[in-house]
Amino acid sequence: MIERKYSWRYGHGGVSAQVAGETIKKIEDRDGIITREALLEESRPEDAPTHKCFEWNDTEAAEKYRLWQAGQVIRDIVVTIIDTDKEAEPVKTPMFVNTAVRNTERARFVSTETALTNNELRSTVLENALSEFRMFRKKYGMLKELAKLFETFDEIAN
Repeated sequence: MIERKYSWRYGHGGVSAQVAGETIKKIEDRDGIITREALLEESRPEDAPTHKCFEWNDTEAAEKYRLWQAGQVIRDIVVTIIDTDKEAEPVKTPMFVNTAVRNTERARFVSTETALTNNELRSTVLENALSEFRMFRKKYGMLKELAKLFETFDEIAN
């Protein structure tokens, strides 16, 4: 017999991760796949176990979605830097980086150029990058094909 213990990385409306995980697994067992639409439909009834994971007030939900879209716009802008004094290849980079201390502050963005030329901001960006890689490792650590990558990361991080 397999027992599954679910947990959240972040909280979701006071809903137990175990309850949410079991609900999502039930959808997978039923449909063979999980989609956002299927979870949303499963959660619509007020007595659904995952109902509280969602904002059902349309005005609030619309504003939260627009804020999410604003973040996507900021995150998706890319700048190509061309050094006309050198014959170097153009460098494509995100226009803005999040300089909030990961998981403790709301996102706040500055241009990548500003972040990389300010020691304090650069340090925060580097720490955030390492944190994201650690999350990547947690997510994909079971893939033996990536073991060498994780070993290299350990060498760099130390």
